[in-house]
Amino acid sequence: MRGHPGDEEIAAAAIALLAVLASRRPAPASRPRAAPEWRGAGEFRPPGSWAAR
Repeated sequence: MRGHPGDEEIAAAAIALLAVLASRRPAPASRPRAAPEWRGAGEFRPPGSWAAR
């Protein structure tokens, strides 16, 4: 009916509007990830493998 959009028409209009708004937003600059700055307490020695025993 004219002037009374259904649920599907409202959903389609919302998706179209969100797509237009998302395309106008600049893409975030990708930065290389830095190595973590934390260090463990002392040197870690992993246990030997089961096959080595």
